[in-house]
Amino acid sequence: MDASYASPLLKIMAAREKKLAVDALMTAGGPLLGLFTLFGRGVALDVSTGCSIQDLVCEQMGIAPDYLATGIQTIFLDGWAVDGIDTATVASGSVLALSAAMPGLVGATMRRGGHYAKLRGNITYSGTADACTAGETGTVLVKLFNQVAKDLGGLFLERGVWVEGDRFADFIGAQSPGAIATLTLDGSAATAEEILRTDWHDRAVFLSMGK
Repeated sequence: MDASYASPLLKIMAAREKKLAVDALMTAGGPLLGLFTLFGRGVALDVSTGCSIQDLVCEQMGIAPDYLATGIQTIFLDGWAVDGIDTATVASGSVLALSAAMPGLVGATMRRGGHYAKLRGNITYSGTADACTAGETGTVLVKLFNQVAKDLGGLFLERGVWVEGDRFADFIGAQSPGAIATLTLDGSAATAEEILRTDWHDRAVFLSMGK
């Protein structure tokens, strides 16, 4: 896989290995901006690997099977379009992209199980993923697009996600006054101004949202 495709995950894992990780807990005081950018870039999750996409999404991420069946129409695993969500295996280091139905012929071609799937040529997942061991804990990068990001972004933040430090600062900086009710870093109160004055380039942030 092209390293640039998984670069957010590589940066997050490197920061964690160097002990440059911070816990950030926030509560919302209003609508949050920048979710599409944050999730489109990708957030990292610690999960049990060696399972199918269906098990990962429904059992571990807590997404309803009905939503997976109807709301998530296009799925990419490490850049490959996926049709068989019950057979495609997720390994540690994988990049999983989830999207609602996209418009036009390209959208119809990439839609899983669609009539035009045969037009994809050699970009369809064939089940030849690198070997992985079921039950092992690993880290994956999840990207959410369009309506999926809108529907599931809050759920992911309540669970907690790993993000690049720079992306965290961008996300905080994008908020309108009052959108963030409270914010703590490693248990200490912080302000958006303090966040924006800090160099986050080599850091990783575990970002979660309380109620």
